[in-house]
Amino acid sequence: MTRLRMILMGFLLLAVGCAQQEGDGVAPVEKARNVRALVLRGGGQIEQLMEIAGPVTPLRGTDLAAEGAGTVVALPVAKGAAVAAGEAVVVQDRVALAAEMEAAKADLKVREFDHEKLVQLFDAGKISRFELLQAERDLAQARSRLKTATHLHARAAISAPFAGLLVDRYIELGQYVLPGQKVARVIARDTLKLTGYLTDLQVAQAEVGRACLVVLGESGLTAPGVIDFVSPEADQQTGKFKTEVLIPDPQRRLRSGVIGRARLSGGIEQGVVIPRDAVLTSLTGTEVFVVRDGRALRAPVVLGSQQGLMVAVRNGLAVGDTLVVRGQRALREGGRVQVIEWSAAADGSLPGDPVPDGGVSHPTGERTKP
Repeated sequence: MTRLRMILMGFLLLAVGCAQQEGDGVAPVEKARNVRALVLRGGGQIEQLMEIAGPVTPLRGTDLAAEGAGTVVALPVAKGAAVAAGEAVVVQDRVALAAEMEAAKADLKVREFDHEKLVQLFDAGKISRFELLQAERDLAQARSRLKTATHLHARAAISAPFAGLLVDRYIELGQYVLPGQKVARVIARDTLKLTGYLTDLQVAQAEVGRACLVVLGESGLTAPGVIDFVSPEADQQTGKFKTEVLIPDPQRRLRSGVIGRARLSGGIEQGVVIPRDAVLTSLTGTEVFVVRDGRALRAPVVLGSQQGLMVAVRNGLAVGDTLVVRGQRALREGGRVQVIEWSAAADGSLPGDPVPDGGVSHPTGERTKP
């Protein structure tokens, strides 16, 4: 049994030695990475766009406040309804104010009568000028009291300062309102205003009176706009310049409160245009991978204008370069690659590719929604 074990051990050592001899001097085979590539062509162009983004508000919109204290006795306009300039939207209890106004009217009549008689007596030399001046003072005070009482009585019916919509109420029927308390909000919908901020490089293109296209909210609804104001002074905290864009809306089809993006055309940039997805960002800047002699090589690039899925390259690539458009994130400098898909579309797509919005690409490579 011992002799058999020794024979088996000998055969085992011999097999291991042969295996080591066969493996000596053989380099491991490098595995090629599969990628999709695009041969770059010239003649691409991208429209340079500058965007002014910010909230869209009514050009005229105001919160109405109570001038005096009182209980709300009427709400004659429903929320969301149109109101005319001067139309009451909230009415406070005016019984006491009406009584004060009537008392002021009666007092004024007495003061007017007294003043008329004292003028006659003064002309006859029967009273002094001081007594006449006192009567004129009393008359002026009576007129002022009536004016104040009339004003408070009128202002207890809180009215819209301009024609528009009653978009909100902050009080309810029967509520006691204090002076200065906000009661309702009225807006005019015929013109909206977008307020945004631009850098010192962008602000040079934002001339007052320049037309632009405004995209509103997530709906993508568009409307023409015009730059109405550009601040000559930058905000001290952000270093940016306040810019306002007016959006006329005579048909009142637009809604305020959304984020708007006013787009200005800055001309056309021509040259090499590549898919934005092909660009990688590293510690040293932006770069792409190109294929040369079956190897992946890094190419630092200087990017230009962007539009949708595409970006212009100002430096780093040339017409005829083979650009990796899929699989580039798994590559390393000098690594072997195998191009298994060739794209003829400028955006690097192939027929049937899914797109971010859930659609598919056309056979031409153009991407559209389903």
